[in-house]
Amino acid sequence: MYKVTSSCKRKIVCFNVRLPILFCCLMALICIPFVSCASAPGAKNTASLGKMPAWVTMPSLVYPSESYFSAVGEDADRQTAEVSATHGIASLFGQNITSVTVASARMEQARKDGKVAAEQSSSINQNIQKQVNQSEVIGVEIKETWFNTAEKKWYAVAVMDKAKSASLYESMIRKNNEEIASLTADTKAETVSLETYVKYDFAAEIAGVNDTYIKRLTIINFDKGSAVRKISVTEADERAHLYKIAQQIPVTVHITDAAEDSAPSVYSASASSSFSEVISSFGFNTGSDMNERYVISGTVSFENVPVSASDLQYQRYKLDSYLTDTVTGEKLMPFAASGREGAKTAADAKTRASAALSKKIKSDFGSAFTSYLKQLSVE
Repeated sequence: MYKVTSSCKRKIVCFNVRLPILFCCLMALICIPFVSCASAPGAKNTASLGKMPAWVTMPSLVYPSESYFSAVGEDADRQTAEVSATHGIASLFGQNITSVTVASARMEQARKDGKVAAEQSSSINQNIQKQVNQSEVIGVEIKETWFNTAEKKWYAVAVMDKAKSASLYESMIRKNNEEIASLTADTKAETVSLETYVKYDFAAEIAGVNDTYIKRLTIINFDKGSAVRKISVTEADERAHLYKIAQQIPVTVHITDAAEDSAPSVYSASASSSFSEVISSFGFNTGSDMNERYVISGTVSFENVPVSASDLQYQRYKLDSYLTDTVTGEKLMPFAASGREGAKTAADAKTRASAALSKKIKSDFGSAFTSYLKQLSVE
């Protein structure tokens, strides 16, 4: 029979103590994937060890509805569950999030310069921000996530503190109102120009952002929303002012045929008419007075295009034009178009080519002119 010495006893005791410590360490390592995936600053994460958190089925029990908006999302993927919960908050404001929208370059620059309110939500994971509109998650936090090991599913609760969000929206609206007032303050004192038009156009864009903010603020806090609505201009108001500004800016359109010895033709007249139609859609007055400050001038040409092994006659059209500021002599923006059309006769081909050019002016010049106006600096 073996005898247990005091030395052996010590070894046995030490083994009995170390075994549970080793077991606990191994269990901790196993649980780490479930409890250490922090989704957002301050978010709590737990693994299913039995009873699910109350907020999974009834978030208002944990986050009372009088103080918070809350929504729960679920999915096998944690991030997808968080995005779903975030969308749940946005849906309370009547939003249908389908894609991420991109602000105009001038709006982004104004935000960087601190002139208008920037949409920020540092409490939301950056990966989520890439999948939803930044403006949709203002004031939203992912408060807690929970993994149900039995279902192999993540749950996430998104929460918006009503008091904090109302204060944030109110301050953003007031800041934007200040910039709108600044952009439109000196209109009567200055000579009306495209720069004036751009200021009002940007003011209308900011007012549109505020319209959305005010609607959300009204849902969060009706009294505060109603109060700022009374001191804020709507986008419709600013667009009406913009139209009045445009009416004070005449733009001359003068398109001629490229051949020096040719008289104005129905084809150059058609191109001029198309330019005038686009310019008029912005509210500007059009005419033929070459002494006006802004002039769209250019030439149009047509030529036969021989095509072998074809019964059709082809005509190529080409347009070169510029919008010019006659006061400064600066060519503000170029616009060119070209293409070809075919028909059984050269005359019909030229008619088709002229119609194609007119269509391209109406579509492409309108887009190009809009892009030009929006890239002008707003001081």
